[in-house]
Amino acid sequence: MDRADKLSGGQQQRVGLARALMQEPQLILADEQVSSLDPATSKQIMNLLADFNKQDGVAVVCNLHLHSLSRAYGSRIIALNEGRIVCDGTATNLSENELNSFYNSQ
Repeated sequence: MDRADKLSGGQQQRVGLARALMQEPQLILADEQVSSLDPATSKQIMNLLADFNKQDGVAVVCNLHLHSLSRAYGSRIIALNEGRIVCDGTATNLSENELNSFYNSQ
């Protein structure tokens, strides 16, 4: 068994999720959970979070800076700028232009 500091970024994220789920949470707050991961591993982590939400009824709130992931996995997207809500809607109702204008201004 490897020490935690010897694991890859994706492995560390999975260990973190497992540790959180051992507490049987009603809510997971995921802050930049895929920021340093490659696209394939990012998708795996996002799929795990989606599975926890759907199968176990765990609410998941993610802080993401990739609107493609927000659109693919989110049921609701809320964008903040300096503590104010500047964008709020469903992934299907928000236009690509709305998301691009916010994400590209950061």
